[in-house]
Amino acid sequence: MTESSPIKEEPNQGVPPWVRLVLLLLLPLLTLAIYWDGQRYDADLLDFTAARKEQGLAALFPPRSGNFSRLEPVRHYGSENLYEYINGHAEYFRSAGFQQLAVGEYGPAGATQPMLVVDLFHMGEPLHAFGVLMDEAGEQAVPVAVGDSGFRVGGGLRFISGPLFVKMSTFSPQAEEQMLALAQAIHTLAGKRFGATAKAVFRFPELGRETGMRFIKESYRGMPFLNNCIEKSFVREGGEKSFPTFLAPGKPENHAALLGKLEAFLQGEGISFETVSTQGLSFTRVRDPYEGEWFYVPLKEGLFGVFQPFDEELGRAIALFASHDAKP
Repeated sequence: MTESSPIKEEPNQGVPPWVRLVLLLLLPLLTLAIYWDGQRYDADLLDFTAARKEQGLAALFPPRSGNFSRLEPVRHYGSENLYEYINGHAEYFRSAGFQQLAVGEYGPAGATQPMLVVDLFHMGEPLHAFGVLMDEAGEQAVPVAVGDSGFRVGGGLRFISGPLFVKMSTFSPQAEEQMLALAQAIHTLAGKRFGATAKAVFRFPELGRETGMRFIKESYRGMPFLNNCIEKSFVREGGEKSFPTFLAPGKPENHAALLGKLEAFLQGEGISFETVSTQGLSFTRVRDPYEGEWFYVPLKEGLFGVFQPFDEELGRAIALFASHDAKP
């Protein structure tokens, strides 16, 4: 057995002592720098609760209105738990385009029970909100100048603001004045949030005195391609009998397809029609054995129809509306 050779030690190739000393001195300085930089944070980035409120519907509830204050934090509901707040009616809202609901309660300082409750239903689109408003208002509702379109129903208010359907309910006569002021404040905040008002969605030519308005979600007058229509009735100056008009909102790029469906429907039903141009206006006259003579006009905002024979006065009013409508 041979004797093993002794292991030869290599010279020390480690870090020089002076480098170690420098690193030890730098460590506390780096720690202090990181700490100092960490103090210069953006509070809005770390305040997740505030950020959620700013992005959600809670920001549309003023903390105070007159001598009323918000009593509790705003409550939120989605499609999955909407039934907890409106059991038995939740499916209606979901089918109408519902996205979310926020509920706020108001009353005098120190009140233990609310005198005013505000429900903000986000319906996705102004037209959907308008449809709900028409259904919720009922025949006994009284029009009131609030929001984009509003009604007084019993002791409360119903109105729309952009894609919002707003329902305000009172439990005390003391809340009447506060209700109108709060409604205007919410409408102002919603306008800043959502931009253009819902009024642009259902603008009609001025054809006389308005006598009624309703929303038809599907198959207007038996035409399966005319959905989400707004019908408004008018009485002309000096007249007695009202006549209905309708607007099927749509984008200009979709007009050709809609007109094609309408013409195919009329042909299939054996109803005669012809396109006429006069006074700078192109319209289609329909001689309908069921509805009588009526006509329709493609406008920038959708298809507009009038269940009344065409005459020069109607033509001038619609042409004037269309010329204003075409301006940017």
